Amino acid sequence: MKRVACLAPLLLCLSACAADDTGPGVETGISGPTTGSGDGDGDEEGAFEPVPARGITITRVTANHGVNVSIADGAEWVDGTGREARLVTGRDTLIRIYHELDENWVERDIEARLEYSVGGETYEYKTQKTIVVDASDTYLDGAMWFALPADQGLIEPDARFQVSLWEVGPGGESLEEHVNVSPESGLELIGFESFPMEMNVVFVPFAFNGGAPDVADEAKMEIITNEIYQTEPIQTLNTWMDPLRDSGANSNVCQMLGTMEQIWSQAGAPSNVYYVGLVDTGAGSGVMGCALINANFNADVWVDNNIGTTSTSIVHEIGHNQGLSHVECDDMGNPSTGNDPSYPDHPDGRTLNTGFGIRDFSMYPGDTTIDYMSYCTKRWVSPWTWNKVWSRIQSFTAMGSPLVVDPDPIIRLGMYPDGTTAWWTALTRPDPERQPGPYDGWVEFELDGEIIAREAALRDTLTDGESVWISAPMPNGDPEAAFDTVRYLDVNGVHQAKRDEVSFFTQQHVVR
Repeated sequence: MKRVACLAPLLLCLSACAADDTGPGVETGISGPTTGSGDGDGDEEGAFEPVPARGITITRVTANHGVNVSIADGAEWVDGTGREARLVTGRDTLIRIYHELDENWVERDIEARLEYSVGGETYEYKTQKTIVVDASDTYLDGAMWFALPADQGLIEPDARFQVSLWEVGPGGESLEEHVNVSPESGLELIGFESFPMEMNVVFVPFAFNGGAPDVADEAKMEIITNEIYQTEPIQTLNTWMDPLRDSGANSNVCQMLGTMEQIWSQAGAPSNVYYVGLVDTGAGSGVMGCALINANFNADVWVDNNIGTTSTSIVHEIGHNQGLSHVECDDMGNPSTGNDPSYPDHPDGRTLNTGFGIRDFSMYPGDTTIDYMSYCTKRWVSPWTWNKVWSRIQSFTAMGSPLVVDPDPIIRLGMYPDGTTAWWTALTRPDPERQPGPYDGWVEFELDGEIIAREAALRDTLTDGESVWISAPMPNGDPEAAFDTVRYLDVNGVHQAKRDEVSFFTQQHVVR
């Protein structure tokens, strides 16, 4: 049975919330919905009977809930091998119909129909627009679209679709008929994957110089959580807020990472939870966030008068935690380091894929938007990044328990650009395939004048490209192993500390 359904409430919400992105009809080529006259059942005297549209060609149909995914190319359905990215069940989705017009096009209203089957029911959605020019990604209304809310049970693995374009009045009689139904083979799968996908984030605010992040402002926190949710392939984002910490902050967020690692360790080192430190240093530029790649913690500057800067920084640093390196983009003479050479050959790190924000209802055109792992502004998620983090999120979600394998206690030495150093202990889950480099050096533990343990060190550079961490296992796997002195030795010399200069995560205090 086919049901004629209405998405009007959601469409009205999108129209109202996305006013800055719809643009005027003269620029987008599409005006707002037309209401027409009569009751719409065609029984009025002289009513126009809809016929397949002429002079207009469907070039592509996409599903977009973060990145634009082709589900039809012209009249042909696009299967999984031709998709730009994967699609998540249970996530609000925008269906867009791209079109091209004949040279002799006559401006007039066209009706788009979406036939949609899910859960054994078939629905038909309709919308009308005045078509003036070819479809565009610049504005939301640059193409005809349907918004499908997940809370109505529409975004499921068995969902199938077919779109069509119809004449609803005179004007196109002399034009040729092209592809006006897609896919022409009938209802085809959209391709929502059934995996549960969720993320867990703990925010940790820090006091600094008499101030603190305004995390009690719900509107500001919503901007942050929306940015995370919009740019990650997830159905659910779970967040918690730690109490304000009165110590451990630093004007250099990279020097806060030791504290963040110990807070995470004190919580049991949950492998499927990200810990995000927040500090208001008063800075609005420079190093705005710092992370250790493939870790579960980062630290970010809270910019109270531009919380969007904070939100994009958090997404960027979580990306590092998810194993992502930088995407090359020279931001006004400030190029990133450690760039990933496998990123597609897109100019200046552009996504070349138009994203859609399912919370801010904004379009992110691919020819002007840069991948969020770059240093440039106008950042969004590219299909390349979306697909890379998918596997990690899927694995983390499937863990269930926050602990997969017991973490090992380690000792760390942090060496920072200003010449300061710090020693602390923490928990980690070492990569069993990673071997120390030839110049990583050694860590020695001394007790009563004797070397009781000598361990090969691992050397990591933080995401600022300058701060260096040295790590080694604690003797006998004991987080409170007895020693008087610990030292790090490499070709450049020796760094050492007495036991009382080392911060132990097993104690209440953390790295200062």
